[in-house]
Amino acid sequence: KIGSNDLKMDLSLIANPVAGGGNRGKVERASQILDSGSYKVEMLWTERSGHATELARQAAAKGADVVVAAGGDGTINEVASGLVGSEASMGVIPLGTANCYAMEVGIPLDVAGASKSLLESRPHRIHLGRAGERYFLLMASIGFDAEVVYRINPRVKKRLGKLAYI
Repeated sequence: KIGSNDLKMDLSLIANPVAGGGNRGKVERASQILDSGSYKVEMLWTERSGHATELARQAAAKGADVVVAAGGDGTINEVASGLVGSEASMGVIPLGTANCYAMEVGIPLDVAGASKSLLESRPHRIHLGRAGERYFLLMASIGFDAEVVYRINPRVKKRLGKLAYI
């Protein structure tokens, strides 16, 4: 039967509940859009730094067809790192402060647009960078800019958004 959950692909939606100052409602909206399309959605919420990598590995090992990172650039990087060597595809719902990855690859920055683009897109391979044992999507840096990102106060970032980096 067309539209039954048995014919839908398995999608794990890994979400950072504090990305961009808190986005539970946006994540739930993305889940609804994806679930009404060709995916059966499993929601997974991160609890700490590094947790998205663990969740992505587990989702891929359980056979998820697609693993979606819903959060900022850090969450996206963690999910990508967790999928290295797997057959699962990765999707992105940008919910962070800067959303550098989404802007660079042309993913819509609104939840509905990003979710709909996932429903209409086809997978393609991307190349990850690697520094030691860590993978990265866009850039790796040392020096002043790395120090700024490292020292950013999360409370200030939540209040000021991108201005916190200045």
